[in-house]
Amino acid sequence: MAALPSPPPAQNKWWKRLQQLTHPTEYQQNALGPHSIVAANKELGLPVQYVLGKAEYVKGVFSGENDGTVTVVAGGILSGRSLLGEESLLLAPEPRHKYLRNLIMPAFSNEAIDKLVPRMEKVLQKYLDKWADAGAPVKAHEQLRMMTFEFIIAVVLGRDYPQETVDYLGSLYRTWAKGLLDWPYLDLPFTGYGRAKKAQRDLYKFFQGCVSEAREQLAHGKSVPGILGSLVAAIDEDGNRLTDSELGDNLLLVLLAGHDTSSSTLTNTMAHLQSNPHVMVQLRAEQQRRCVWPVLSPA
Repeated sequence: MAALPSPPPAQNKWWKRLQQLTHPTEYQQNALGPHSIVAANKELGLPVQYVLGKAEYVKGVFSGENDGTVTVVAGGILSGRSLLGEESLLLAPEPRHKYLRNLIMPAFSNEAIDKLVPRMEKVLQKYLDKWADAGAPVKAHEQLRMMTFEFIIAVVLGRDYPQETVDYLGSLYRTWAKGLLDWPYLDLPFTGYGRAKKAQRDLYKFFQGCVSEAREQLAHGKSVPGILGSLVAAIDEDGNRLTDSELGDNLLLVLLAGHDTSSSTLTNTMAHLQSNPHVMVQLRAEQQRRCVWPVLSPA
């Protein structure tokens, strides 16, 4: 990575390299030691690795906006790279990353998101009603994970699905996500990675059906709702649109980026509010002033 300083070697032993799969935070801290960036040599079939300890380094790598270049090492048998997809914005090198970003990011503009608000409100109202009618305390993290997954599916694909379909997609997603850190990365039916690859194929199959339907609607001059509609309609200066693999990889990335982070953030927010009643009082007062529903329940 030419844009970053020449790094010192990782501070932990080479045989600790696999710790990144089970305890990534501890691995990062041990590898960095007092440094902000270190390099781990090629060991155990894994490529040379740069461990970053500063936010600006991470931002530079993922955005590809450094003055130098970012080197992407091809994955091997021990890599979860194939689970993310070669066309994922998370992995695509420059100039490929910039090309994809220019086609994908308009789907997340303020104007595009404003059109999705009614669907967001519908999913949120469904779960608020469900929790209010529960008659007993609900497990916040579990329920928020369910809500945010259905939320992101509805917003991304632009339609509501029966609960059994949402549950099916959720099961596939969890199996896929677990495989990202489920070593060994061997595509066999009895390994976690193998099950994740199958889940990925099933998700892509479902996405492909949605993509085909959206393209047909677009060809007949109909508007296509959701983030998928914006992605399918995106076109470059040469008249090219996103391919099946580009759409599949980045739809999966949107699920990853929008689901786990949102559910964890909401859970932590609720925990902090519960621990700080005076802040809860202020929040309720603000909600009453800005509430879009006629009546705001005590829940």
